[in-house]
Amino acid sequence: MASFNMKGRGQKGKRPFGNTKIYRALQDGVMKFDQTATEDSIRTFTSEHLKHAPQRSGGGGFTPHSH
Repeated sequence: MASFNMKGRGQKGKRPFGNTKIYRALQDGVMKFDQTATEDSIRTFTSEHLKHAPQRSGGGGFTPHSH
C-alpha cells in the first residue's frame, strides 16, 4: 500500500493504484453491495486509506517533512 497513490504522481516512486485491476474489482464490489456508493466516494476513501499507509504495520513508518 505504501508504494501506491491514486494517480502515481507527486510523491517519488509511487505507482498509480487507480489504474489497477485490483482497484476496479474493489470499486465493482463496493458498488454491487452498497447502493449508495459512488465512484467519487470510493476514490476518496481509497485515496485516504493509501495516504495513511506508511503509518500502518509494514508501511515504512512516518517521515516528518521539513518546512
